[in-house]
Amino acid sequence: MEQVARRHLLADAQAVADVAAYASALVPAQPPTVGDGLDLQRGALIYAQRCAACHGPAGVGVAANMAPRLAGQHASYLTRQMQESAGSGRPNMSAAHVELLNQLDVQAYRSVADYLARTVSR
Repeated sequence: MEQVARRHLLADAQAVADVAAYASALVPAQPPTVGDGLDLQRGALIYAQRCAACHGPAGVGVAANMAPRLAGQHASYLTRQMQESAGSGRPNMSAAHVELLNQLDVQAYRSVADYLARTVSR
């Protein structure tokens, strides 16, 4: 998203804040798609151990370290993003983040994604 956002310049910091506030207030038209639900405990455990420190305990993101919201996203989208990040398909991802994701297998990605898709705290 960062590369797309760079193409369109907003007038000032207040304009960026206004757009961010608007986007964060949007309510999805449909609930997110979820996984098969078979490994939610593993997903919750992996998230708590490896992701919560940066993305927040409920997955709502942490603005101070620019960690995006993960809770309530579609499971297939999250799985794909983790796979692309681990495979260096996302050039802006930090080396530490890539290394962390490379320690997990595809089933771990699916478990974490399913857990997060079902986490809708605001």
